[in-house]
Amino acid sequence: MLWPLADRLGSVRDIVEALDRDRQQGRFDRLFVVAPPAFMGVLREHWPAPLRDRIVAEVTEDLLPLPEKNLQSRLAEIVAATRNESDSPR
Repeated sequence: MLWPLADRLGSVRDIVEALDRDRQQGRFDRLFVVAPPAFMGVLREHWPAPLRDRIVAEVTEDLLPLPEKNLQSRLAEIVAATRNESDSPR
């Protein structure tokens, strides 16, 4: 279910502000973003350039229904796939 637009935009602003604050404080070097397709689209519209530069993977997938064990496994697969892509010669 998609949230009403105003709620979604408020959530997006909060998420983007928190992530950008953490970026500025040096809390992460790389960012993996996983979100349902519609929400990912809204996120993309709001990323500031310095934060966008830290994104190494965007996965448009809804992982919320997964049980915690499956969620951890799926996130590990995403990180591993990204590492494998960056290790591959171009």
